[in-house]
Amino acid sequence: MSLTSRARGERWGIVTTGKFWEEHLSSGVAQYLRGAHSLGPGSTFAGVESTGLNASDFHHGVDPAVITTKIQEATLRLLDKGVSCIVMGCAGMAGLEATIRSAATERNGERWAYETLHVVDGVRAGLVQVDQMIKNFRLRRQPGRQT
Repeated sequence: MSLTSRARGERWGIVTTGKFWEEHLSSGVAQYLRGAHSLGPGSTFAGVESTGLNASDFHHGVDPAVITTKIQEATLRLLDKGVSCIVMGCAGMAGLEATIRSAATERNGERWAYETLHVVDGVRAGLVQVDQMIKNFRLRRQPGRQT
């Protein structure tokens, strides 16, 4: 598939675990973005690609080499769709950003994988958001004021 460089820089997608999640995450994105963005041709959302594994496979019994291969294959399918941002769609993938960047390095080179590609680890993003909420709460509190 050939995409213009402009389109390549504007697309994002989700790498997740099992096939079940492909349809459900795609539907959830469509509902969330409804009215704000089109999900048809020209959409910035490139879709969801799964590893075909279950979340528990990431921690119990599946060879880590198999997990790495499956994540990289799903990543490459998204890269073929022109994404420059990949969201890790399963908490079980937390900490596996390097695996995604490895596939991106293979496809587009190390500089692109580390300077252009954005990888969103949902667990890390959630922790940052909670940390920010706590900091904002502390800033709003004033000495002597009941909350």
